[in-house]
This record gives sequence, C-alpha cells and structure tokens, in this order.
Amino acid sequence: MKKTSRMLKAEADRNTGMTNYIKSIGESIPSVEPETVSLQTEQATPTVDDTIYADVDYANAYKPYRITKEYKDTTGLKLEVYNHILHSDKPLCLIGDKGVGKTALIHDVSVDMYEDGRLGGLITLQGNYNTSDRHMIGYNRLRGMSGEAVKGAVVNAVCLANHFAKDGKIVIFYIDELPNIPTEVSIILASLLDGRRMIQTQDGKVWKLEPEARLVVVASGNPSHYAGVNTLQEALLSRFNGYYVGYPSDVSIKQIIDFDSYGIKPEVYEPLLQLCSDIHGMKQKNDLDYVISPRDLIMFCEEYHNRMNVYEPREAEDNALLGSLEKCILFNYQDLTERELVKQSINDTFDIKLDMKFS
Repeated sequence: MKKTSRMLKAEADRNTGMTNYIKSIGESIPSVEPETVSLQTEQATPTVDDTIYADVDYANAYKPYRITKEYKDTTGLKLEVYNHILHSDKPLCLIGDKGVGKTALIHDVSVDMYEDGRLGGLITLQGNYNTSDRHMIGYNRLRGMSGEAVKGAVVNAVCLANHFAKDGKIVIFYIDELPNIPTEVSIILASLLDGRRMIQTQDGKVWKLEPEARLVVVASGNPSHYAGVNTLQEALLSRFNGYYVGYPSDVSIKQIIDFDSYGIKPEVYEPLLQLCSDIHGMKQKNDLDYVISPRDLIMFCEEYHNRMNVYEPREAEDNALLGSLEKCILFNYQDLTERELVKQSINDTFDIKLDMKFS
C-alpha cells in the first residue's frame, strides 16, 4: 500500500523523538575513561631441570642372569672378554654367525663379575631395524594428568654407571645385534664411546659419565652378508676393539653339548656332527645361507629326548630321529632349493629317508 504524506510525516516524528530520547539518556550518564587491563601474565619458562623422569631402581633393576644352564668356554674367549671388561675402557664388539654363543658369553661373564663383586649391573638393548632414538635416548609419555620422560637404554646406562661409581663397580651396557640397528640411529653412540663420555637428549640435557664411573659398552652381531644386517660405519667401528667369532669345531661342539645327558647315542650325534660340518662347507661355497648352530643342536637334543621320554605316546628311536631332524634342522631352510639340498644331505648322512610329514 502506498504511504500518504500524512503517514510519512507521522513516521518521521517518531524517529525524531526516539533519537532525542537516546541523546538525553546519554547526557545523563557520567563519562568514565576506560581502564586499561594488561593481558600479559607472568609465565615460568620450562627448563630441563623441570622435566620429571620415570623412577628407576638402579640398585636392583639390572642384576645380570645366565641364559644357559652352563656356558662352556671351549676357545678361551670368555676369559679374554672378562679381562677386557675388567682392565680396558674401550668398547668391545663380537661379530660371528648366529647361535655360536656370543650373547650367552656376555651374560655368563656378567654373572661371574657380579658374583665376584666387580659388577654393579648389566643393561641390555636388543637391536633391530626398528630400533630408534626413542629406545636409545628416551621418550615422553602421559602419567595420570601430567607427563614424564622415560630414559632410553643409553641414558640409563650412564645413570647406572654413575650410581655405582662410588662403589668402584663396573657397569656393562650390552647391545645385541648392533649391526641390525639403522646406521643413522647407531651413530648416536659415538659421543659415549669416545673421550666425551656423554649423551645428549632431545631436550638439550647432557648426561655425562662421572670421572670415576666405569661403563663398558659391549656389542655383538652377525656378519654384514647376513640378510637385514648393516655394515658398521667406520665412524662407529673405529671406536671399538673386537673379535670375529668362528664356527665351532666338532670337538668344541661336543664340549659345549653333553649329548649323553639327553640320552643321545654316538650313532646319532656322530652323523649329526658330520651333517653340521657338511652344511658349513656348503655355506662356504655359497650353496646355502644358513648353518646349523650350537643353539639349533641343543633344540634338536631337547626335542629328541622329549619324543622318546615324554611324548604321548612315546616314540621309538627312528621316529624320534626323523621328527627331530625335520622340526629342528630342516625347518631352518625356507628356500625350497636349499631345503631339498639339506634333506638330501640328511638322508645320505644318516642313511635314512626323511619325508616331510605335513607338506
């Protein structure tokens, strides 16, 4: 509907009245200068000293233990390692085929030194391709409504050595499968292994060995031609002393393994040792990648004993032999060509016909 002149005049008068009313209200309110409010608050800048670390019982948490019932030193290497740890500050590295007893040796030496009152503790780190600076140095985690820092193996090794420094005791930091650790991670060890004797964490804190602290780093690993094994970079290798651990002889294996205690007769273990020797020869010719280790032989002995004495029903000698060879020896060969080669060697050596039961 079109507005008339009378309607437009009335609307104008209403607007003018409202404007005058608002103006009068504003004039009646005293003017107040706005108060300036500072938004700056005093905040404490977090420092390294404010970091909360997870509790570690250094006095009791790292007591060594044996991983074999009775380690037998057939080459004199155990005594060599014992003396190195006792009298040298240099890191030590043992490189050799898997299953020849490198890890068992370090654990055995550690227990001997602990029982002699010379060792405060043993810290171990299992290296693999997933090992990262979190495992080596540490990481942060939530704890309740707050957080804490968890020390990695290297930092704990420094702290443990400093803890026992006042007692004049040695601490061993054992890195198993060091060459399996990615090279960009393993180089973290460099500053600990040389004259700096320290490690620095991501928060900038420096963890340094006290002058009287005795931390001996011992590492072991397989040769670089093994699958998944890296070649130790020279920057790290130059900081180590070490030994290459060879494949044990038949005489040494018989000293390491008490075949009689498993009820294994000479007509079984003599061909078994011959098989190991033949397989080792095939590996030297690059026909095979895997050699039978003392660890494999111990598993064979246990399996053979169990089949004849505790299986239900108990097995006769021939069946126990066949089952143990398939389960503990032949199983190690994943490649079909290699498996057939080893199977033929087993049949020739034992004068048997080994058929794979479930394939």
